[in-house]
Amino acid sequence: MTIHWLERIAPRPRIVGEQPAQPGWIEPTRVIYDHEVVLFGDSTFQLEIEGESFVCLPESFVIVPPGQWHTSWLDGPRPGRRAWMHFDWTAGKAQADAPVLTYAPAAPDLTFMRRAPRWMPARLLHGRIERPGHVWDLHHRLSHRWNAGTPRDRATARALCLELLLELLHESPPAHAARPIPDHLAPRIRTLLDHIAQQPVSGMPSIQHQLRSLGYSYEHLCRHFRSTYGISPLSYTQAVRIERARQLLRDTLLNVTEISRQVGFDRPGYFTRLFQQRTGHTPTGYRRNLPRPVEKLRHNQVETR
Repeated sequence: MTIHWLERIAPRPRIVGEQPAQPGWIEPTRVIYDHEVVLFGDSTFQLEIEGESFVCLPESFVIVPPGQWHTSWLDGPRPGRRAWMHFDWTAGKAQADAPVLTYAPAAPDLTFMRRAPRWMPARLLHGRIERPGHVWDLHHRLSHRWNAGTPRDRATARALCLELLLELLHESPPAHAARPIPDHLAPRIRTLLDHIAQQPVSGMPSIQHQLRSLGYSYEHLCRHFRSTYGISPLSYTQAVRIERARQLLRDTLLNVTEISRQVGFDRPGYFTRLFQQRTGHTPTGYRRNLPRPVEKLRHNQVETR
């Protein structure tokens, strides 16, 4: 399975800040050496990169790449809000003496350029901020930790940097897309199967019927469970029952018929065939071949003195 590029990033902040932009504000043409995510508040800005113009609407963002001449300015008579974060996509070795940017007409030092990894998309990353309140709060906390915090605060700021980028760049599936199965569903299936394995085989609704209570088709759940754990739900419940039977054969003096009932089978013959299929031995043979005798007690028997 192809790993999405967002799952491979491990960003490191370098400079984090925010400054109001007054009417008439313009940024001199410059080139940067890392990447810079810029957040735009409730005003419109204009951005020009290598001669190509972009309109940055209120509550939008853009990630400016290194090595490209660019400038930006506030478009309109009202003050604007603008915040930024310079960062590297992966946590390579920090260069303390590396420049942040170079203004025209000076020539940039290409040896310090830290370009994006090859597995990243080549397009300009920009878009609307879906949850402005959350994003601005993330940036505020990131700025505080990075600029005024302890070395530990700076280390934890990297987590906020990652969260900020994922919040901006996560692509929501279209409304008509199939509902994805959450990562925590496989453990939920297993928990339900553990409960099923504690019940008698006869007289209980089928596994297929009980698993549908999770809100997905049995076929879908079966594929997901198998891809996570390597076996089908039915095989899992059988494995749980047989493992309990092995424990009872090893640790008690219950006979095979009693053990069969204890683990949920009302037909000892079927239990014996399944046990042999799973372990290579009949229940009696398994007990006989135990490596050494152990003290065994009948189920629920309590010794009194």
